[in-house]
Amino acid sequence: MVTLYISGFIYGIGGQMWPTFWTLYVLSLGLTLSQIGFVLSLRASLGVIFNLLGGLLSDRLGRKRLIVIPGYVTVLGYLVYTQANSLEQLIIGETLVGFDSMRWASLQALQAESVSVRDRAQAYAGFDTAVGISGIIVPIIAGLIIESHGIIAGERASFVVAIVCVLMANTLRGIFLQETLNPVDRQRIEDSHIHESLGERTKEVMSNKSLRAILISYSLRGFATEAIRPLLVIYCINHIGISDTEWGILAGISTAAMMISRIPVARFSDSYSRRIAMLIGGFMYPFWTITCFIAPGFSWLIFVAMIEPVAISFAVSSRDAYIADHVPAYRRAGTFSVILSTISLATIPASLVGATLWEIYGPAATFSLCTVLLIASGLILLAYSKEE
Repeated sequence: MVTLYISGFIYGIGGQMWPTFWTLYVLSLGLTLSQIGFVLSLRASLGVIFNLLGGLLSDRLGRKRLIVIPGYVTVLGYLVYTQANSLEQLIIGETLVGFDSMRWASLQALQAESVSVRDRAQAYAGFDTAVGISGIIVPIIAGLIIESHGIIAGERASFVVAIVCVLMANTLRGIFLQETLNPVDRQRIEDSHIHESLGERTKEVMSNKSLRAILISYSLRGFATEAIRPLLVIYCINHIGISDTEWGILAGISTAAMMISRIPVARFSDSYSRRIAMLIGGFMYPFWTITCFIAPGFSWLIFVAMIEPVAISFAVSSRDAYIADHVPAYRRAGTFSVILSTISLATIPASLVGATLWEIYGPAATFSLCTVLLIASGLILLAYSKEE
């Protein structure tokens, strides 16, 4: 866990630099909103494929390999990003960066296997805090760089930072990370084929009413958030009228709110109720989209910027701990990959749908659709999940 925290912090520095202004960067390369939606949908598709494959392989090959190796492939994607000037080059970069998704399920499983059951939500929150804490200041720095050097040169500098950080973090993990998968458990999975394991994990999830509710609820939420989130920078800068630096400040405030809330919320989940934590987070999301749409200026957006990160703190670590509690170690990464991949699958058309609605009918159509889906997501979780 110490290795994960330190390497996660380094990884997070690079990871927080480039996404903040990525949409504006791609627009500057000459792509349309619909093309951006296509690229983001491709990113979601690759996330599904690589995450699912990574989880199933993790239960066979071990957690460490599936955490370290994909990171080095990701570096190649960032190298392509630094030279990209067309849609085709961006697609190549997205494909290579997509390998990063192979480590998701392994990270979830390794953390669950490194701490006691009563500390799982706090372990997830601690790691997420280590990865994200640099986001308090890094997006502001990115905004200043872009204002002084321009969007293309500034964003490409961010990709270089990401390359250095990923190489450092992966080297630390390769040297110091310890394997947590028991060889006996690994053998139990190796005796079956990958497609058989996939079928078993899927059947296990769908036969559990609460896990099924989580799957459907978080899939709707994933679609809604991914349909609107990439467009928020355009809405806030072009429609509300804030500056690039102010957008970076909002990103920093958002990260700070997440960092401050994660550990207390995780302690609540571990000590009192994972289900209640998930429900609180779920019903905060529609409040976030509504308040963002009606925001009159930067001061209001400061409040808006704190809503979604707190909702994430309630919704994510409690969900991951809930899943880990219900699945034995030798099936854990595979089950995580099935659930997370299905949620990612739901987001594949989201960016394209959101951008298309935005272009044809305006921002109100995209905001309205997302708000309705987020309300439905919370109601499904309320009706069908239970504390076990």
